[in-house]
Amino acid sequence: MVTTKVDHIRSRGRQRQLSALQNTVDQWNTKHPTGTVVRITNGVGVATQAPTSAPAMLLAKSTPVVWLKGIHNYVALSRVVVI
Repeated sequence: MVTTKVDHIRSRGRQRQLSALQNTVDQWNTKHPTGTVVRITNGVGVATQAPTSAPAMLLAKSTPVVWLKGIHNYVALSRVVVI
């Protein structure tokens, strides 16, 4: 019974976290339509500018991401700067 209560509390916490992450995605999509030009900087400091090619989404229920034209992988919204 104690385990069930602990699991329920953890589940509620995870639901709140997912809700906050989805809210980040929704706010991004409201403010920045597909085609918004952004800048990203890779791990060695090289900056790239590109337009978004799709709305932002929540990847694997853990990371808000966006796809950029000409970039062959998603980019975390935390690494994106609108220009």
